[in-house]
Amino acid sequence: MSEFGVVDYRDEFYLKAFRRWYVIKSLIRNSKFRHGVSLEKAALVDFLLCNPPTLQKLLVHFGKAEPVLNLEELLYQNNMEFGEGFETRDFSTTCVLLISIGYVSFAKLDGEILLHSDSGDLNLESPLVMRWEKELSLLQPLLSKSKNVLFNAIHGAANGN
Repeated sequence: MSEFGVVDYRDEFYLKAFRRWYVIKSLIRNSKFRHGVSLEKAALVDFLLCNPPTLQKLLVHFGKAEPVLNLEELLYQNNMEFGEGFETRDFSTTCVLLISIGYVSFAKLDGEILLHSDSGDLNLESPLVMRWEKELSLLQPLLSKSKNVLFNAIHGAANGN
């Protein structure tokens, strides 16, 4: 907080916009998404990156990770525990901004919005970007599963099933 009692949340906005662009850019490197990644799958990946306990439980559910005992020690707990669920509205708003400045393009195919990024790569040696890269590499094979299978696994993990 500044001396005037004003909190500047722009840093969080820019971080969110960068993370969402990075998710789209990373996912289209996969040959399955070379024509674009669906808005819902990209939003789901972004949601999982923001909710490490849910991501961990999903990866454990599909055998991509081992259970971890210290999930309660994380600074940010799972938003699903507080009644928040997965939705694409906020992600879509950020995508509109990214489209308007030319970082992302979109197409509509069979009623589904596909996102694509032709902008250049950013090579950042940031611990946060390296963490996202590792988590995305674990998630990519799971994204070939249907949305229903993924959502059921997430909701089952959130409810302890």
